[in-house]
Amino acid sequence: MLSQLTILGMICYILLTLTSLGFIIEQRPNSGFLETFRCFVMMMMQRYNYLTPPLPYLTVPTEAFVSLSLLFWALQSFSQVLSIKRKSD
Repeated sequence: MLSQLTILGMICYILLTLTSLGFIIEQRPNSGFLETFRCFVMMMMQRYNYLTPPLPYLTVPTEAFVSLSLLFWALQSFSQVLSIKRKSD
């Protein structure tokens, strides 16, 4: 049985995911930051065992995928900040 707090957390994470994907599809400037935050939340949920894969042998590949995704979006956000800074100079 899931607690109300767990259900609320899952709903918030789903809404964050849908919002992030919408931002990416619309190519909004802050989509990289939102996706970086979403990947960070996912990584913390996995790290503290709030979220586990259905099959135990998928734990390491899932963590690796989320970590690489976090790195990719962090670099995208960083390059976007640099390009905005260059345009303003």
